[in-house]
Amino acid sequence: MDGSAAAAKFLSERFPNSAPKSKIELPDTAIDLIRQYEIACNHVNQYAQQKQEVENILKNMLGNNEIGTADDRVVTWKSVAQERLDGKTLKIEHPTLYKKYANKTSYRRFSIKAAM
Repeated sequence: MDGSAAAAKFLSERFPNSAPKSKIELPDTAIDLIRQYEIACNHVNQYAQQKQEVENILKNMLGNNEIGTADDRVVTWKSVAQERLDGKTLKIEHPTLYKKYANKTSYRRFSIKAAM
């Protein structure tokens, strides 16, 4: 196992569904892996906050302008319009139509938290 997208895809395909309420005791090697995961999450959060701060400063510099240049870089902040289906309203006002076109997806959520 490595950190590649291919490995993540392999695991999702190999173990697509969890057995409800099933539980195992992980080996002792999991303790170090959990610590590594938590440290990595802290770094990701720190860098995400730093990234957002820099992005906000650049957006403030751009103001109403769409394009800004600095050295050999082009910074853009463009207006984008989208149309999206209001699924909640459709479900209330036309439940049969909603049910006909609704897609159900399934995935497994990974998390680590302190035991109680």
